[in-house]
Amino acid sequence: MTEMVALLALAVASWVLRIGLVVLVPASRLPDAIRSSLDYLAPAVLAAILVLDLAGSVSASADVVDGVATLGAAGLIAVVAWRTRNLALTAMVALAAVVMLDLILA
Repeated sequence: MTEMVALLALAVASWVLRIGLVVLVPASRLPDAIRSSLDYLAPAVLAAILVLDLAGSVSASADVVDGVATLGAAGLIAVVAWRTRNLALTAMVALAAVVMLDLILA
C-alpha cells in the first residue's frame, strides 16, 4: 500500500512540475538556443535509460547468453535509430526487443 501512495505522490509531483513549467515558462519565451536543444532531450533520455539498463543486465547476468542477447538487442536498436532517424520507430523496435528478450530469456 505504501508503494502505491509513493507512486501516486510522485505522479502528482511530476504532473505539477510539468504543468507549472508549461504555464509559467511558455516555449515562446525561451531563448532560441534552449528551444532548439529541447529537440535532443527525448533521445538523450532514452539513450541514458538504455545504457543504465544494459549495464545492469550485463553485469548482473551470470549467463553469457543473456548478456550477448541483450547487447545484440541494443545493437539492433542502435542500427534502427541510426538508419531511420525516427524516434517513434526506434521506440517501437526497442519495445519489441524488450518483450522478445523477456519471453526468450525468462
